[in-house]
Amino acid sequence: MTPTPEDLIPHRSPMLFLTGVKHWDRHHAVCQAQIGKDSAFARGESIPGFAFIEAAAQAAAVHEAINRSESDGKPVMGYLVGMEDIEIKKNEVQAAKQVTVSATLETLLPPLSVYRFSVSEDDQVIISGLLKTYASGHNVRKQKN
Repeated sequence: MTPTPEDLIPHRSPMLFLTGVKHWDRHHAVCQAQIGKDSAFARGESIPGFAFIEAAAQAAAVHEAINRSESDGKPVMGYLVGMEDIEIKKNEVQAAKQVTVSATLETLLPPLSVYRFSVSEDDQVIISGLLKTYASGHNVRKQKN
């Protein structure tokens, strides 16, 4: 059974940008995402390309959560602590447009991880780069709606 983003990360609307998990394996996660008109990032009918860095961070968090659930199953608080080599190829995306987010684990030195990411709309890259995350080791309680 494919997990949902809500099952894996604590984000909720309007800051939950992931709408589904398409694929994952030990080193990679591919998710669907959209940023709606109700988002703080929305500028009328469009979303700035840089806002999709958060969608990529959420995809990395989903990857880490899936891998943890396959090991000890305990959720931990994670933080985005750095970004490098960010390339914005599209300045704006239509609000609520479905995009594909890919996060590939490049380096794992617990509690630090480095992910290469790309966010694409209709097979055209919107933004790409590296994300650095830190897993604190503090257990997180799952939120209930």
